[in-house]
Amino acid sequence: HPHGDQAVYDALVRMAQDFSMRYPLIMGQGNFGSVDGDPPAQMRYCLTAGTLVLTDRGLIPIERIIPDSRDFSEHPVDLKVMSVGRKVNRAVVFFNSGKHPTLRLRTATGLEIEGSYNHPLLVLARDSSGRPLFLWKTLEDIGVGDYLVVARDTQFFPQEDHVSEEEALLLGSLLSGTRRSRGRVGSPVGAGYGGDLCREEEAYSSEVQEKEVPQTVLSSSKRVQRAFLKALLGEGAEVGRVRRTALILYSSESSKLLRQLQIMLLNFGVVSRIHGNSLLIEGFSNLKRFSEEIGFSGAKERELEGYLKDCDSSPNEVERIPFLSVYLRRKYRFAFNGWFLKHRLDSYESLERHHHHLRKLLDEEDLDLVENLLRNRYFFDQVLLKEFGGYRTVYSLKVDSDCHSFVANGIVNHNTEAKLSRTALEMLEDIEKDTVDFVPNFDDSLTEPTVLPSRFPNLICNGTAGIAVGLATSIPPHNLREVGKALVELARNPSMTTEDLLGIIRGPDFPTGGILENFKDLKEIYETGRGVIQIRAKAHVEK
Repeated sequence: HPHGDQAVYDALVRMAQDFSMRYPLIMGQGNFGSVDGDPPAQMRYCLTAGTLVLTDRGLIPIERIIPDSRDFSEHPVDLKVMSVGRKVNRAVVFFNSGKHPTLRLRTATGLEIEGSYNHPLLVLARDSSGRPLFLWKTLEDIGVGDYLVVARDTQFFPQEDHVSEEEALLLGSLLSGTRRSRGRVGSPVGAGYGGDLCREEEAYSSEVQEKEVPQTVLSSSKRVQRAFLKALLGEGAEVGRVRRTALILYSSESSKLLRQLQIMLLNFGVVSRIHGNSLLIEGFSNLKRFSEEIGFSGAKERELEGYLKDCDSSPNEVERIPFLSVYLRRKYRFAFNGWFLKHRLDSYESLERHHHHLRKLLDEEDLDLVENLLRNRYFFDQVLLKEFGGYRTVYSLKVDSDCHSFVANGIVNHNTEAKLSRTALEMLEDIEKDTVDFVPNFDDSLTEPTVLPSRFPNLICNGTAGIAVGLATSIPPHNLREVGKALVELARNPSMTTEDLLGIIRGPDFPTGGILENFKDLKEIYETGRGVIQIRAKAHVEK
């Protein structure tokens, strides 16, 4: 904006105020656009307790960032979080937003996330041409079949340890379920590491039915988490093969434990799937990644390596990129001697293998898309279940960045101040399809549309007011139903008079209501464009 970015924000605020706009074009969150003078706030309705946020202090259940916080409270915090595009940003405020109705999503791999209806997640969608694009959608708008963007291989771990590697090995062994005996814990294993640790292990073993990853492990470094997983899966998992596909299977009756392990593995770059009471790791690239990053010890590791030698190395679902191959084949089907029709570009492996050719063949926009995919290597997990979660306390973080995003339960989440209303979306529909002309903006740095391809008659329904070079313009707002009916009648009978139209549009319709005082003057005002519209408020007095 030629007058600075503040003017843009002020305009945005007005478009969110239902007392300023008859049909608001912006949906604001928190204190956005508030009349009470409070500063703008980030969207506060967020995620339920138990959601694991990826931070520089480890995987922290969101409610434990500020333990025992009161409902509708906010607290300053200082921690780093993983954001979209593998960027690390600071979270500066924690919100306990009280109880709200929630929605729960479950994906094809069994990942779950639960939050308020207006909480946004990053999804991979398609534009009108079929081109894949990253899009923020609220839980309310996300449907079964949508693809959530899952961050993997972020390698974002704490630097400090709360337990040693030896303790992590022991805790993993305990939790695997094969070493529950108090005698074995207290004597051969405990004796090797000292009496204090032995007592800690005995205390933990008495609570082992809880079956969850200790927070001390979740909050420790990569080497400690690796040691824990190596012991847990090394003693409790099975390695096998179905036809030419190898897999690792770990079973537990604790769904909480399985979900925690699934999220831990993502940080190492390993995608797993929950099926019933089992956690499965499958697919050549996935198993290879597990072997390199975590692995087993001794015979089990040799067994896994043997399976990998004979395993089908073709990409599996964790490497698939939805929509991309279909889009490229459709767009370039007549170009480059049909090269795109001969190659299936629907996985990271295929993009890497043909990267040299793609750099020469793709236009700049499509090449940017491919480079972004290869740089971030997101996993796209399809939503299989969407259900009401109940009324639960929800929590949020304010991330001090332009993207306001963070990774929780492996999924890319977003906090936002505002989004377009459905009315505004109708005004912008198909704008990318060359439906309107674009011209340079005030400093020739961008282009802007001369008009909007609007299906909504915004000027007459929301009105406008302004002044420039001494000339004032004021158009009052009107009722959309009346305007729509008048447009239909005018299309049928173009010779309708102003008096005829006033039989349909009874006059202005202000967002705060009001009683029209000079109805008899409307005909002259509408015909000449001059005059004063007088309205009177109806007051209710309480003593």
